[in-house]
Amino acid sequence: MYRRLVLAVFLVATCSTLHADDPTVSYIFPAGGQRGTTVNFNVGGHYLRAECPFEILGNGILTGNTIKRNTRTQWFEGPLIPMPASQAKEDYPVDQAGELSIAEDATLGFRRWRVWTSQGVIPTQKFVIGHLPEIIEQEIDGTPIPQDVTLPVTINGRVFPREDVDLWRFDAKAGKEYTVEVMAKRLGTGLDSHIEVLDSEGKRVAENGDWFGEDSFLRFKAESDGKHTVRIYDAAFGGLQHYVYRLTITDQEYVDHVFPLGGQRGKPLKLQLFGQMIPEEPVELSVSPDAADNWVFDLSHKGKTLRRLELDITDYPEVLESDEQRAATHTVPVVLNGRIQDVGEEDTWNLSATKGDVINLDLKAARLGSLLDSHLAVLDKDGKEIAKNDDIQNGLTDSKLAFTAPEDGTYHVVIKDRFGRFSAGQFSYRLVVSKPINLENGLKLTLPVDGLTVIRGQEGKLKVTAERVGGWKGPIELSVAGLPEHITLDGLTIAEGKSDTEIKIKPEDQSKIQATSITISGVGTVMIKEAAENEETPAETVNAVAVKLAENYLDIQQDALMLSVAMPTPFKIWGTFETKFAHRGSSYKRSMFIEREDYDGPIEIVMAERQVRHLQGVTGKPIYVPAGENGFTYQIQLPPWMEIGRTCRVAVTGIATITDHDGTEHLVSHTSHAQNDQIIVLVDASKMSIQAAVSSMQFEPGEAVPVTVTVNRGDKIQGDVSVSVTLPEHISAVTAESIVIPADKTEGILNVRFDDAPDAVFNMPLTVRARIDEGTEHHTAEDKIDIVK
Repeated sequence: MYRRLVLAVFLVATCSTLHADDPTVSYIFPAGGQRGTTVNFNVGGHYLRAECPFEILGNGILTGNTIKRNTRTQWFEGPLIPMPASQAKEDYPVDQAGELSIAEDATLGFRRWRVWTSQGVIPTQKFVIGHLPEIIEQEIDGTPIPQDVTLPVTINGRVFPREDVDLWRFDAKAGKEYTVEVMAKRLGTGLDSHIEVLDSEGKRVAENGDWFGEDSFLRFKAESDGKHTVRIYDAAFGGLQHYVYRLTITDQEYVDHVFPLGGQRGKPLKLQLFGQMIPEEPVELSVSPDAADNWVFDLSHKGKTLRRLELDITDYPEVLESDEQRAATHTVPVVLNGRIQDVGEEDTWNLSATKGDVINLDLKAARLGSLLDSHLAVLDKDGKEIAKNDDIQNGLTDSKLAFTAPEDGTYHVVIKDRFGRFSAGQFSYRLVVSKPINLENGLKLTLPVDGLTVIRGQEGKLKVTAERVGGWKGPIELSVAGLPEHITLDGLTIAEGKSDTEIKIKPEDQSKIQATSITISGVGTVMIKEAAENEETPAETVNAVAVKLAENYLDIQQDALMLSVAMPTPFKIWGTFETKFAHRGSSYKRSMFIEREDYDGPIEIVMAERQVRHLQGVTGKPIYVPAGENGFTYQIQLPPWMEIGRTCRVAVTGIATITDHDGTEHLVSHTSHAQNDQIIVLVDASKMSIQAAVSSMQFEPGEAVPVTVTVNRGDKIQGDVSVSVTLPEHISAVTAESIVIPADKTEGILNVRFDDAPDAVFNMPLTVRARIDEGTEHHTAEDKIDIVK
């Protein structure tokens, strides 16, 4: 007999004197790959250090057990962010490199991956497997340059830096249809996409903002032959490393949606497909008598894979919408399949019920990939509303309710889109109608998280909430399989009639620092009443394993939780409150302190990877504090373009290797964002400047052009000035040797040489940079020169 239990688990933080920098991640890039290929990827994370374990769940993917810090994390500063936006919090993820291989027969759709360290585990993130050819954007800074692609294709890109626009160009044929789809928010990335299609003359022929939630989608028919361009950007013109997307452009078969969204076990199912180049005749499927409640498979037609599909399967009779069926009165249980097709449309279904009947209505739409944001209401025979529901919960727009029939008769169920929107035929739904007597006694177990961190010596708490199916109220005993040694648990019983308990998890001092997969199970005791004596006697027990439910359509459900016993950091970085003026373009030093607890070894100090303010180009080099030292001075470098008058706040991190009681070594860190522990400066004017004699210059292939530059040293600045030209990596057709302007001079000549490369592209200016060194401190200034072709 099938048994399930619902468990909700929430981590409640507890206070402690010891801290751990728990790892976090911002992205994986690319966020997917084509089956049958090998993918080199980067995970952008915080506090992952030199290397960390990596795991990807699900079939069809082979990968190494660790990912290692990349030698370089790509960063574009982008446009200057003025106040007050520049005062916002910002993270600076660092790339960890890895490689994975996708099997040729791997099933399509989502996989889940995660990383962990000695100081914690992250919740799993998404990676997706596709069947179309894929490319990865070669990201460049500056004004967008169109990149040519061949269809069909899935493009892995990033909108980065802020205000970035990516341009993807392809050959179009008049009269042919093209589908353009973005997957970003469904992957959990930061991008709220907007897409436009421009024809060969630059005329906009189609655009879309939100379709699949905040992900964009459109289909258009080309009116003329020629190059067409897809523009993709963030709706708010944001952009950062984690604004990752997968952009599919295709002129081939493409299934948008299907109808109905499910079927009955053991019965044939005729599935109507809708989309681009899709056959009009239904696809006939055979639903197995043993089919799961959610039947997930790769849909194919005539030997060609079309898409991943998930259908809802029940044992109840199926009804497809028609005027006749909506006029009829249906008995319970039943599944009513319909579509909201017109703006403001409402579907009404009729149900028969006897006084006292409890009727459960579960409308499934978003959970099955439909775009319907449903609203559900029940009316009596006189049209009086007796029950309604909008969303099941925050973030889940399907509707669900139960009502008790006040009298014998017919009840009217009204279904509509909450906002009365245009549906383009994609507002399908399944209304599963049942009574409690149709349900077997059972339990449903769910976990809202699949990764949990508890610092050793401290206490974590899991709030466990149970839903009993069938109305029984007996106690539920919880157990945990795979729990490591020296971890104590308390609160493993959900009492009779209660819906929750709080499990307390405490790793003892001798527990091992590790991340372990554990399984939470529940056993419920179901009581029944004897008809003769009207007394409750034990009848049966029901069992279930907890799962972490899928976040959205086609996501993967997890049946285990990774528990991390984290190493606390035995020291703290701290300071006293201090605010001073600092010149942009110059260095600034700040003295800080270390509070040690059972650790006297060396500590590395670096810029924190998570900051309380946007850094606006501030940098700092690692330094090392020797063993036993309790203080240090950290130097930051302010860039010359910083906004004068803004408050700059910088957090630093201390890192050390700790040897545990079992001889294992663990890298730990401490970061404080408290105001007293920050490096705080008010940005003042630069101490020096540099100016090129020209603001732009003509590109002359094979020629050298002299450029006079003038430096202005402030009153207290002396010494030789080094002047150099810096170029973005993608511009290689220009060179210029560095020069030195002596201490008694203010002018020098840079010789800018152009390669004999007529096709060279210049989408951003050259940077002329001046620098004076005073001991360990530096003063810098910059000017720009545009290259014109």
